[in-house]
Amino acid sequence: MEKQKVGANIHISAIERIPPTSVNPLTKNFHWLDLTMAQLDAYDCDADTVVLTDRDGNLTEGPGFNVFVVQGGRVVMPRDGVFDGMTRRTVLELARETNLQMAETLVPRQLLETADEIFLTLNAGGIMPVTRIDGAPVGNSLPGPVTERLKQLFWDRKASGWLGTPVDYGSPAREGL
Repeated sequence: MEKQKVGANIHISAIERIPPTSVNPLTKNFHWLDLTMAQLDAYDCDADTVVLTDRDGNLTEGPGFNVFVVQGGRVVMPRDGVFDGMTRRTVLELARETNLQMAETLVPRQLLETADEIFLTLNAGGIMPVTRIDGAPVGNSLPGPVTERLKQLFWDRKASGWLGTPVDYGSPAREGL
């Protein structure tokens, strides 16, 4: 949970994400060689995790997460070469509800250099702020206000049972298991 408070240090790998024409990222699959190799590269660079780009230098995704860039109050996220995960969809829904300007578009790697904020969406971890890229600061090196607002909304809603289904472990249907 420390990374939730201080933010992650990500590495932008030179390893390209496998093109969607080769392996459709919208389909869960077990082909993660590019992501695994890039993650090992990130560890060699003392980073927490990695983001891959496509062959044109546009951001795609990381191993098990989507990436979002905040610049001038607007949030952009890669539209191509990404898995359309549940937490990604949840952030889109929260953004609509809070009138946050958001766009799915091509996101050139260079945009990271001028980003006000960057965050990742992970299925189990919710929203993770990014405060460093290859050791260089993002914004003021602290989790930004847009990231923090979305993260707080996400966890408040989760705590209230939003989009959750309670499981009754004492039900007769489970007694034989």
